[in-house]
Amino acid sequence: ITEIVPVDENGKPLGYTVHEGTVSIIAPETTTTESTTTTTETTTTFPNPGNVVYNIGDTEATPGSKVDVPVDVWFDNGTASFSMTFDIPEGFTIDSITYGDGYEDNGTFTFDPESGTLVWTSNDGSNYVPTPGENIATITLTVPEDAEIGTEYPIGITEIIPVDENGNPLEYTVNEGTVSIIA
Repeated sequence: ITEIVPVDENGKPLGYTVHEGTVSIIAPETTTTESTTTTTETTTTFPNPGNVVYNIGDTEATPGSKVDVPVDVWFDNGTASFSMTFDIPEGFTIDSITYGDGYEDNGTFTFDPESGTLVWTSNDGSNYVPTPGENIATITLTVPEDAEIGTEYPIGITEIIPVDENGNPLEYTVNEGTVSIIA
């Protein structure tokens, strides 16, 4: 990793450590009561499996609502293009997709909402190296009206073909996400 700048929800930089293939992000949690302030640190570790990791976020939604599902990438040492087809639960529909800034600035996207296939190709055919945790895209889904409260619906990728600038396929892992239905 050449650079990482984890931030909290207010944009404040968080501490971090890098250890032989893992990134530990240290997120401070502050509790204030009358005249006492207590700060604890929560560490989230992402193990490096030795290949590209595509991570689909976990989200919550109510029946009939729209929900944004982020798709991020970790441990990518360089990708020239990829094609990925999203696995969306029956009854859910893809409303729209927003492309991640880094990828959009360095390449061209095409998206077919009917098949759920997203394709990206770098502008010049060379490898693009994203920052760890960089957003590839955010998919906006419409949740069916009859989605059952308390159910977790998996969001995955059925097919993915990432390649480097020499046309070599990249090894990868996909971490599925979920849409949890709440009241």
